[in-house]
Amino acid sequence: AGPDGGRAVAAVGADAVQQNNSTVRHRDPNEVREEGSVEDVRWWLVGRLTDRLDEGAVQLSEGQAEQARRLLGDEYSERLDQLVDVAGETETTRTLRETRENQRETTDAVEEYRETYEEYREARRNGNNERARELGRDLERQSRRVNENAGETAEGYDELGNQTGEDFTEPRVAIENVSENVSETQEEVREEIFTETNLTASADGQRVSFVDPLAISGTLTTENGTAVGTETIELRVGNRTLVADTDADGDFTVEYRPVTIPANATEVTVEYLPSGGSEYLNSSANVSVDVETVEPNVTAAATDRVAYNETLTVAGRVSADGVGAPAPVAVYVGDRRVGTTTAAGNGSYETRARLPADVPDGERTVRAVVDQEGRGIERANGTAALTVEETTTGLTADAGTDGNATVRVTGRLTTADGDALAGRTVRIERGGRAVESVTTNASGRYAATLSVPEDAAGETVAAAVVFEGRGTNLERSSARATVPLPDDWAGANAGGGSGGGPLEVGLLEWISGVLSSGGGDGVGAVVRIFALANPLLAGAFVLGVVLLALAGGYAVLTGRGPFGSDGDEGIEGVASERPAGGADGDTDADAAESSARSREVVAALLERAREQVAGGAADAGVITAYAATRRRLADRGSDEGRTHWEFYRRNRDALDEETASVLRDLTEAYERAAFAPDSVSVDRARDLLARVSGGDQEGPAAD
Repeated sequence: AGPDGGRAVAAVGADAVQQNNSTVRHRDPNEVREEGSVEDVRWWLVGRLTDRLDEGAVQLSEGQAEQARRLLGDEYSERLDQLVDVAGETETTRTLRETRENQRETTDAVEEYRETYEEYREARRNGNNERARELGRDLERQSRRVNENAGETAEGYDELGNQTGEDFTEPRVAIENVSENVSETQEEVREEIFTETNLTASADGQRVSFVDPLAISGTLTTENGTAVGTETIELRVGNRTLVADTDADGDFTVEYRPVTIPANATEVTVEYLPSGGSEYLNSSANVSVDVETVEPNVTAAATDRVAYNETLTVAGRVSADGVGAPAPVAVYVGDRRVGTTTAAGNGSYETRARLPADVPDGERTVRAVVDQEGRGIERANGTAALTVEETTTGLTADAGTDGNATVRVTGRLTTADGDALAGRTVRIERGGRAVESVTTNASGRYAATLSVPEDAAGETVAAAVVFEGRGTNLERSSARATVPLPDDWAGANAGGGSGGGPLEVGLLEWISGVLSSGGGDGVGAVVRIFALANPLLAGAFVLGVVLLALAGGYAVLTGRGPFGSDGDEGIEGVASERPAGGADGDTDADAAESSARSREVVAALLERAREQVAGGAADAGVITAYAATRRRLADRGSDEGRTHWEFYRRNRDALDEETASVLRDLTEAYERAAFAPDSVSVDRARDLLARVSGGDQEGPAAD
């Protein structure tokens, strides 16, 4: 292990395997951050992940299920997300994810088995044999689950060994020991309370169909040949559960009609299913078959009229030659599947489903479909008429300026009853021309950033927002938002920006799109695009995303971590003031006039922010408050051509601790309001406004 206690990993390229199987010690995170090696970051992250898998397996083998589960919890997820951000989605990351899930399933199954086993022992001590058998049967199912998941986990360790060149013998053996221990314990349970059975079965032929059933005869005895006689038993034949009565010799006969068995099946399994409290164990036998398919008759009746999110009820029957068929049924409105169910033993079915938005309004056809082919019961459908009614929608819009010389348009799309409409596309227009299309989030909210040129200074910018509703049962709706621009509006290309490059639409939004696009090679692709957009930022990006992944900076750049505690003071001036005479020869009087005008702009922006928050537009209010704060600090010599976090880092050292905390929290809220799918709460926005204003309601605290 290296100085951080992590596992030594042989190779962590895209899917590299180091052929000589040598190992390399982990790098100290501080050294990695200083030297800037993307490969070192990969080594470190994979080592931390495999350490947690390894220790989790050992903890589980020692009976510490909760600790084993904790090791594979949130921190594992965060590290894995970091690895994907750095290295992209690879075979190694997929194996790390699948092995974690399988080991967690194994942990849950083992803990469930242990808990049930304690209940079983208690029932045995109390002499309650019927309850003990019920629990023993639960233990049978649980032991199979343990063994299946443990086997998949062990296979995952083998794959990780091949992909990393590392030796995973210890955790693999630990998992196998857990599985073997459960199997041995379950064998003891079987011997204590159960009796083994033997089932024999034969048929009167092989040809079988739903309308020409197969008569299956058999005998059920204990392992020593004693008949399980004069009992009503359940048998699973193929995928159907049937009931039969045994005679005194344990003989039975059952009629089998195939429903979901594949048409090319050559045999069917007949399995005895003892009841929960029975002393007997399962047993089975196979019967040869030659399946012929049958097309059934399907009837359907549906609700007459329904609108978006209202309940559509569809009921009917599946049958062949008058005999009900317990077949799977899918319900469609047009081409949209809206529900599924399985018909009962008599063939009747009923399903209820909420009508989705993407079923167009008007006269539609409901289809109830036996949705399978090449099986005992073939594909068939029944139909019913339906009227889909149009649902009224409501669209809101608000606009505000932010600190990047752009206008932010936000709002929400709902039904007339206020239910959020998620995943809907709204169009942003200026001057009758579409300039942006965005999709509503889970709360029905949307946000769009518009570039407005410098020559719009002093004007009122108007934006129309339109939801068309085409192809849906939702009514078209629209809204309009306006925002006055200050006389000294900088415009979209001011401040040395990229003039339409990635930074103008938001650093986090752009990085997220590149990292999740599936193209390129993760960070490498981002660096190359950064280099094209702004060569000076390429090196800084490597340090900012790749290297800070090992420290708190990762959370800053991805929005996955906290940004600090609350403070309670307003934003105050930075330590160093701008000289009275600017570099371009401004006079003291000019500087004073400019400063006064700037304070008026800041005050107007803050007042606008308070109005937005009071009206429930928390995101827009936060964005406007951030613009005011950034404008205030920019007047004191800060660089306006920076991203929001660059701006914060540039100013924080010149601010006292409490004031820096205000700026940090506001920056975090701005990031959430501008780029995240979840909105800032109104209470949070109101609190930030009070802190930014310093309690004077005039703007960031004066000099």
